Amino acid sequence: MPARRLTLPTHEHPSFPKDSLEQYKRKKMKKKLVFFEWLAVLALLASSCSPDLAIIQATANWDNVQQSGSFVLVNNGMKTTAPFEVQITLLDETDAVVEVAYTTIINGLGYGEKLEFKNLSLRHLLTPENQCLGQVTQAVFSIDPQNAIQEVDETNNRQAVEVTPIHVACDEMIRFEDLPAGIEFTPISHIASEGMGFAISALPMSGEYATVRSGLAVGNGQVLWLNNVWLQPKLSTPRHFIAFDAGYFGGDIYLEINGDTGASPYPDVAAIDGIVIGGVSVSVSGKPDNPGVWYFNGEINRFKVGGQELAIDNLLFWTQKIKIVS
Repeated sequence: MPARRLTLPTHEHPSFPKDSLEQYKRKKMKKKLVFFEWLAVLALLASSCSPDLAIIQATANWDNVQQSGSFVLVNNGMKTTAPFEVQITLLDETDAVVEVAYTTIINGLGYGEKLEFKNLSLRHLLTPENQCLGQVTQAVFSIDPQNAIQEVDETNNRQAVEVTPIHVACDEMIRFEDLPAGIEFTPISHIASEGMGFAISALPMSGEYATVRSGLAVGNGQVLWLNNVWLQPKLSTPRHFIAFDAGYFGGDIYLEINGDTGASPYPDVAAIDGIVIGGVSVSVSGKPDNPGVWYFNGEINRFKVGGQELAIDNLLFWTQKIKIVS
């Protein structure tokens, strides 16, 4: 039998016409692009399922009369957050920290949920040790300052608000922190807090009590709650300015300055804003339905304030004969 010739297979690539080869390369590149586009979409979907906390509408009420901050925080992401910290820090012109003014833990925030903080009083921080906050030039509002929450955008967690340095004599500030919590004072009572004496007496048609409370959206720490009574600081010398954090929770308001009661009782906070009693001008900061600052400018020899449901904290007395309202 004649021998067969063995033909070995070749490993050459199939030949393409030039145009077909270019089409093949383009199709291959297109597949790669589609693959990477899908990767980008998947990455975007994964990131959109993360929280995205942001601070909006940060403002600082900062002058010789009032020291407070307001802001709104929102979760723009697609996922509820774990607990996180909120902080207000006061800085000087070198960006050095003067005071960590406020800090709290928020127990999570849902998708699209907002949380508003109104008129957080920082008046209690005025002390001679920090020069009565006279070096503060910035109030910085921060969410999650330790970056404990992984977010879509980490650049919107901080807002810095520039403020004008203030000049406040803060050595005579009454904060009521030295009074026993929950104690009640019925008319007529004489009490003292942080070196200032006070008389508590009944309002014209009633007289229940004053008590020390905490946890209210006014002032800081303990406040003095007036329930149908007058509060009268015992002024040994004339004052030319009085200011305090006030929370109005309803009912009539009573004022008596230098023996003049004006049109007392006043039906609400708006009714006392801009009036003059006993030669002393009265002003109210913030909206009438929110905690704010009440301040009285002029020579004050005798002063009384009363209310049905009124909380008072951080009383500031000035003796200087100057107009201090900025």
